[in-house]
Amino acid sequence: MITRIIASILVALIFVCCGHNDPDSRLSNISLLCEQSPKEALDSLNAISKVSLSEKDRHFYDFLSIKVKDKAFITHTSDSLILKVIDYESKHQDNGHYPEALYYGGRVYSDLGDYPTSLKYFQDALSITPAESNIKLRSVILSQTASLLHDLRLYDEAILYIKEALHLDSLQTDYYGLAYDHQLIGLIYLNSSKSKEARPYILKSLEFASKLSNEIKNEIRVNFAGCEYKENNLDSARSIIREVIDSVTPRYKNLTLSIASDIYLKSNILDTAYLYAFELAHRKDFNNRKNGYEKLLSDKLISKSHPDSILCYVRDYNKILEEYYDKHEAQQALMQQSLYNYQLHEREKTKAFASRNIIMIGFFVSLTLVLIIALIFLLYRNHTKQTIIRLHETIARLDAIQHRKEDSHLSNATITTTLTPDLLRKQLKERIANLQDIPLPLNLINSKSYARLIKCAENGEFIPDSNKLWSELYSLILQDSPAFETNLRLLMGGNIKRHELQTIILIRCGITPSQMAPMLGKAKGSISSRRESLSFKIFGEKTNQKNIDVVIRSL
Repeated sequence: MITRIIASILVALIFVCCGHNDPDSRLSNISLLCEQSPKEALDSLNAISKVSLSEKDRHFYDFLSIKVKDKAFITHTSDSLILKVIDYESKHQDNGHYPEALYYGGRVYSDLGDYPTSLKYFQDALSITPAESNIKLRSVILSQTASLLHDLRLYDEAILYIKEALHLDSLQTDYYGLAYDHQLIGLIYLNSSKSKEARPYILKSLEFASKLSNEIKNEIRVNFAGCEYKENNLDSARSIIREVIDSVTPRYKNLTLSIASDIYLKSNILDTAYLYAFELAHRKDFNNRKNGYEKLLSDKLISKSHPDSILCYVRDYNKILEEYYDKHEAQQALMQQSLYNYQLHEREKTKAFASRNIIMIGFFVSLTLVLIIALIFLLYRNHTKQTIIRLHETIARLDAIQHRKEDSHLSNATITTTLTPDLLRKQLKERIANLQDIPLPLNLINSKSYARLIKCAENGEFIPDSNKLWSELYSLILQDSPAFETNLRLLMGGNIKRHELQTIILIRCGITPSQMAPMLGKAKGSISSRRESLSFKIFGEKTNQKNIDVVIRSL
């Protein structure tokens, strides 16, 4: 009797456990449906009461909510839900959704404009998604990473990712992926001023799109019109854009209006160019409004507007530009490049360190085994004290070598971790007492960027924040002194403003305060105030401004 009761309980437990592992059938159907019809899947998901689901199914519901909205091209506006999804899936990786959750983390932060975080999630997803286990997901992650790097204008890096994505697309005969990724690599070449390389990829994209919907074909044709525009094939560009401008999807309308306005403007068909620019300037999207007003106020189109309208345009354009510069500081692209390079470096370093550890462990294990076998063999053969002594001496020497390596590593770690702002300031003050003049590095002096900087200094030219010269000079400084940024952030508490970094770059390049004023568009008094502020930040007190020059050039 007792045996039967125990058996019944076990069967019931097995049944409950197995039943609990199966997701709600409605959610399973939605998971399949979202690939073919995202909008229908979204409606079906909204019809389900989340409260009625089990705890595991509620988490699956959250995952599908992110996935379906992304498939339906609904812009993500918050990261609260995806963070919960990623946290849950990281603890339940047997569900098989963790790599995809990381991918959607990248998509969410891409929509939010946080590109460094988006890039981190994409790279984390790639690291655990080999092509052998999920070729489709890996190709999508590669494609989205390339798209993100393209937006960051890191064109060479983007090419590496998109070419691998194209290879995986071809292996699975994914016509949508092949059309999209051929279009993307064409755009990357197009925006990096390589229109001849772009053309065959965009034409290939159109070829694959022939098997897809008219919406996708029209989007690719818009980009082909942009390619024709870049190559001055204006008749072809106008013909293409006329056919598609009224039939593109709303999400592609802004880009189409911008390209159309550029085409007609370059063709000197100003009335049509004005109409498209006007429509673009009155769209909701911030960047497209900026582009629209920029075209309306261009030399060719400004005469098409009434004087009263021009004043309104100028006021609106000024507000948009102020908002633009608040959101896009001049150093953003440089910092994102630094972050990207740092992440790749850290990733490669981690792999190299792990590989080295495996090799070292294998070496010492093998060495230990060899020594033990040799010791047994020799003891068995000889039993002589002299042989035993020699073997013990060999082992002792190996131990000593190992201890010296460990001590050396510990010593280096201590030196690295004990560097503080106060200690660094003390070292710099000692340098100030001993160094009178520090020569500029040769890699800087011999560069074209430095030559352009000197020309600006001699002519008293203003250098805008958006000028690439700032990032080029900063890269040269980091090449000469890799620890420059680390030490500078250590001294300044980690927060370096854009105008402070520009002043520091000019000081590092040997530019005098009087030369800085016109180059930064400031009065001489403002330059003096900046230098005093730097002095206080670096030393924690006011000091001779000449000391700032010595410090910055010796970091």
